[in-house]
Amino acid sequence: MILYFNAAWLNHPVVKQAIIDHRGPDTFSKLTNLDRVNQSHTAWYSRKGVNRLPFRNGLTDVPGFAMPDYNADHNWSWTEITDQRCLDLRTSHWNRPWIIMWSGGIDSTVIVASLIKNLSPADFDNITIACTSLSVWENPQFYHDYITPHFKVANSAELLSKDFDSLDAYVINGEPADQLFGCAGGYMNALYQNPESLHINIINNKDCAIDVLTRLTADKKFAEWYYHVLVTNAASAGVTVKTLYDLLWWSGFNNAWSSVLLRFIAVTCGDWKNIKNAKSYIDKFVPWYISDHYQQWCMNPDNIGDKLGASVTEYKLAAKKYIYSVNKDQYYFDFKTKIGSSDIFPTNRSGPWCCIDHDWNLLNLQEHQDQIISMLPDHLV
Repeated sequence: MILYFNAAWLNHPVVKQAIIDHRGPDTFSKLTNLDRVNQSHTAWYSRKGVNRLPFRNGLTDVPGFAMPDYNADHNWSWTEITDQRCLDLRTSHWNRPWIIMWSGGIDSTVIVASLIKNLSPADFDNITIACTSLSVWENPQFYHDYITPHFKVANSAELLSKDFDSLDAYVINGEPADQLFGCAGGYMNALYQNPESLHINIINNKDCAIDVLTRLTADKKFAEWYYHVLVTNAASAGVTVKTLYDLLWWSGFNNAWSSVLLRFIAVTCGDWKNIKNAKSYIDKFVPWYISDHYQQWCMNPDNIGDKLGASVTEYKLAAKKYIYSVNKDQYYFDFKTKIGSSDIFPTNRSGPWCCIDHDWNLLNLQEHQDQIISMLPDHLV
């Protein structure tokens, strides 16, 4: 059984032909168009509700990958959730040192701000901040005022070149925050140029949503199909999807989540020199934003304002408010915008081939082509 299969495999003629032979050219076309919706996501898997995507998701019951059932009574604030996340990890993951992947961006800065707010100075001795010169360039004031006075600092590029299996530490990063807030990706800035479009009711005006999806893929037939997949899927999961923003958020929150959690292993460690079995990665790599409380927060329609804001500088408003509560940096709060943290991923973001079986083995075409092709039909819906 295959657990995960990323889009880079679609470029291989043997894999392409196997998909076409077992499910036809329409399924292959859908897979390639899903890859075009947002190229930083390397696979598309439905976590909740009716699954009409081409792949089965065997990761839905794995902690961190699962989506909790929507709870309309959940009313925790972003601040309460972030503080609790820090304290929970301090309880459950304190048996090893922590390495915090700090890109300089909003998501990872929230993590460091939470450490400063909720942990004692003695705890800081167990924590190393891994970053690059680009991380410092993106947020120099925070680096000099809050990181170097409190924490050990390491170069993340050097860290990633070491043997991961022998690493005796938890690696904590800012994934999958974009999936909580929605509207991440290449279309975000374009939509913010006309922010009122994000609030268009796409149930009454589905042509607007289909037009956006068509622009992303240049395939109207696919756009019409994917629109109905998203709306039907969200309704079956009991989650409200009414606006263009809701639709784009749900696409990332449900369908791109598994890919984002495995992006590091697929993109950075795809040659598998440093990781021999994906279970080592699952055990040691800790995405900060996977908790049920964070997921419930983003599903609550009352929190849209703190997710989206009124302009591109207010995107991830709740996270920026949290950082401001620690550093009181008005300039950062007023003007900081999302920047892709490409320096953390030194290889091409589309990534090398990545296939993971049910025993967490990493499979490649050179050694496991027949095995992969034999398992692929059962992985296709």
